Amino acid sequence: MKLIADKKAEIINAAKIGQKREILRNRDILTLLINANMSDEILENHRPSDEDVLAQISTFLVAGHERTSNTTTWCLFALAYAPEIQRKLRDELFGVPTEQPSMDELNDLPYLDAVVRETMRFHAPVADTNRHSASPFTDTHGQAHDVVRVQKGCVIFISIFAMNKSKDLWGQDAHDFNPERWITGVPDTVQQIPGVWSNM
Repeated sequence: MKLIADKKAEIINAAKIGQKREILRNRDILTLLINANMSDEILENHRPSDEDVLAQISTFLVAGHERTSNTTTWCLFALAYAPEIQRKLRDELFGVPTEQPSMDELNDLPYLDAVVRETMRFHAPVADTNRHSASPFTDTHGQAHDVVRVQKGCVIFISIFAMNKSKDLWGQDAHDFNPERWITGVPDTVQQIPGVWSNM
């Protein structure tokens, strides 16, 4: 919790001196989670609480190495089937003047960012998640409810794979590996999907 409190203080102090954007460019897990925790752009009931952030840290530490290697493998697999995407990414990477790029140099590679985001969407490292109901909530028709009828012991299963490949959300090319969607702008339909990163 001290790490969470320290990171929040760092973000607040950076905002006071106009450097919040620079701090939030950090892509470490704690910064991403705290940003979601403090964001005014995310509905309050979609923001992770401090306890949620704390729970996720251990999850990332324990599960992170396997998920990272699997996601890297899926990225290479997708690129192997998409030579034009591979060529475009290679061209961008060959423009980096060093073998050991800094985080700022990596952040300045828009096509690499698009490929990573599309890999995370198309080959989600976590296939599904479970949730418990919260009250009150607003349904998709804008009606407020204070009761959710769920039988005792019922698990609410959310398929991340299905959401990330929904044509209703992502468009008719949802089943295609298409990094360009992150360059041209994702559809408005995915803007309300709560997530720590990229509405996924």
